[in-house]
Amino acid sequence: MLPLKPILSFFLRLVLLYALLVAPWPGLRACYGSGYRTVMNALFGSFGSDGIVRFEALAGDVEQVDTEIIAGNRRTRARPISALHSTAVTGYLPTAEVVALIVATPIPWSRRWKSLLWGLLLVNGLVILRVAIALLYGFSGDHPIALYSPGPVWIAVLAGAHRVFATWINFSYVAPLFIWIVVTFRRSDWERLLGARSSLLGENAAPGSVASAESARGDR
Repeated sequence: MLPLKPILSFFLRLVLLYALLVAPWPGLRACYGSGYRTVMNALFGSFGSDGIVRFEALAGDVEQVDTEIIAGNRRTRARPISALHSTAVTGYLPTAEVVALIVATPIPWSRRWKSLLWGLLLVNGLVILRVAIALLYGFSGDHPIALYSPGPVWIAVLAGAHRVFATWINFSYVAPLFIWIVVTFRRSDWERLLGARSSLLGENAAPGSVASAESARGDR
């Protein structure tokens, strides 16, 4: 039978850790947002040969929206376009979820530290990828600041990637689960889990087997 106590203990630690990480600590979100904008401006300030991108802080914090993304085209000099952005939803919350999942997992700490390092690398790489896809989509098509004019097939592919990676709000909560699984569990962990499940199925099947055998003997 699957051990119930370790599972409950894991979920309790997970909830407490996640609540601790996402609590409104003074200055934490502002500090993360500032670092986020600095990194994104360094990576995407010049987008291609003519694209210009700026991540600027907003004065207020309305529903966690703390950043304005401004995009323009040096060549056409068209009026820049802007979009509101949440560094918390896009970056901080999935990072906190990965950290809470890995730290709460009952594996040796030597493995936990390695998993945490890989998890942080992957989740932040994913955040950068999401922003890159959103910008690539914004600079594509037929409008004044467009940098690229891909064909209809690539436009459809890019639009699909944009819907999944950039606009699907649940992506920030689902993706960390896959990262946690990839960086935390080994083959031996799955073998133990499947072995416990097989034992549980065997225990559930045993009474029926005995009853069937007795019924067969009674028929004879």
